[in-house]
Amino acid sequence: MMILMFLWKTFSNDIQDTLQACLVFIPQEIDFIGKTETLVDDLIYVFKSLDIKFDDNKIRNIPKINESYSTIEKPTWKGDIKEKNYYLEYPSLFRYGYLTKK
Repeated sequence: MMILMFLWKTFSNDIQDTLQACLVFIPQEIDFIGKTETLVDDLIYVFKSLDIKFDDNKIRNIPKINESYSTIEKPTWKGDIKEKNYYLEYPSLFRYGYLTKK
């Protein structure tokens, strides 16, 4: 929390500097982030990677609970904000598999 407060106070005038500074604090040891969109597959991947014995059919057949459907429309981007956001987030989007690795 102290790091976030430091970053906010230091870089709050320029969001680009803030986001780029935050990338410094992401440890390189983090090589996988599970996604809500593929939660079951990601959990199975982690268990297999850790060599944990489990029945993947049991995991795949657990009924979903608290599932909600968004009624929020896609955002409307003003000016070049979408391009700037994409530029700033690109390293994380690529690193954690939100973009196709070519």
